[in-house]
Amino acid sequence: MKAQAFNQRTLTMQFKRAITAIFSFLVCSFSVFTANHPPTDYIEQYKNFAITEMTNSGVPASIILAQGMLESLYGQSKLATKANNHFGIKCHSWKGARVYHDDDELQECFRKYDSVFESYRDHSIFLKRKGRYSFLFDLDKLDYKGWSHGLKSAGYATDPYYAYNLIKLIEKHQLNRFDAGLPMSKEEFSEHQERMKQEEMFYYNRIKTIMTVSGVSPQVVADAYGIPVEKICKWNEYSRVEFIPPNTKVFLQPKRKKGPPGKSLHLVEGSETMHEIAQMYGIKLQSLYKLNRMMEGAQPAEGERISLRKKVGSAPALRNNPDIQSPYHYTKPMPNREESPRKPANMPVLNEKVTPATETQVPTPNVKRNGDIRVKELYNVQAGDTLISIARQYDISLDELKIMNELSSNVIKIGDKLIVPKIVH
Repeated sequence: MKAQAFNQRTLTMQFKRAITAIFSFLVCSFSVFTANHPPTDYIEQYKNFAITEMTNSGVPASIILAQGMLESLYGQSKLATKANNHFGIKCHSWKGARVYHDDDELQECFRKYDSVFESYRDHSIFLKRKGRYSFLFDLDKLDYKGWSHGLKSAGYATDPYYAYNLIKLIEKHQLNRFDAGLPMSKEEFSEHQERMKQEEMFYYNRIKTIMTVSGVSPQVVADAYGIPVEKICKWNEYSRVEFIPPNTKVFLQPKRKKGPPGKSLHLVEGSETMHEIAQMYGIKLQSLYKLNRMMEGAQPAEGERISLRKKVGSAPALRNNPDIQSPYHYTKPMPNREESPRKPANMPVLNEKVTPATETQVPTPNVKRNGDIRVKELYNVQAGDTLISIARQYDISLDELKIMNELSSNVIKIGDKLIVPKIVH
């Protein structure tokens, strides 16, 4: 019995040594491979493919690139070189060209493409059409960790460490810089971060502040100063996918409820928005609306005075939204605290759940811009859409789109119907 136990221990030790040797060989081989085929070459070659597919499908560019790098061994696997298949997608119901390759089983059928771009395009279509991946498109485009774990749980790969390998690649090579649509090389991105760190920090309205020299994303600011991007977005009231314009104050601490001492009023110039004014003076946007008795989302007309420190008696005149009045947009004295304020006629109900518009709810055409008549029609929200992208598509501001649809937040979901302007010459 002792001899048998000794033999078993010996065999176990030998097995462990063999596994260690094989693992070391694989690690060394992979190190030599990556030295000959650096990941940066793959990223530079295919980053624009990933950004294009992100725009078309809603799949994050960081996920697309990381999957391509991992599945194709940076474009050098047999499947990638012989079939242009960078994502390891098997035939399933594929009607096109195919190749056979050993994978989980011997000689499995894989899709073959005429170009790498076709492989990238088919990868997006594959994820969108397969029902088991549909929940992923409800995730934030910037949530690469959620997408990585979701792909694994949906069965994209059998490797138990698949999600962690994707996350490691994304973080090591900062692939998430492409999720905001920034086609920068890693060197450009690093230089951009260094410039951000060198921005002169100062205090404005008793808030730690920097002034942007060039347009940046909230993520770049967050990385440069070691602050979570969620806080940068919250403090400055930007979404993670928006760009912060040049020569704009960015606050590294929460804004205040009032403007700086000695500055009581702001004269509206051009098409300035309430958010832009709030950023100028370090005031929380909601507080600025309350000080001026305006409904959130409304914008002041040019030449109006916006109060920065004291609550006004009546709201300023509004622009671009003549049919929408602030709850306090009238000149009667405000009621005493113990009285309930009367709601003006036809006033939109605030904080009520918004029901997507129907055909019968579309207002009559009444909008003109640059001589063109803008008829209002319905837009069906699709995968990858954001309020910002829809607003840009129809040449209106985010605030105008929100007011038009009586939205109190930027949250939309696939299938929602939004009122949008249509140009009729």
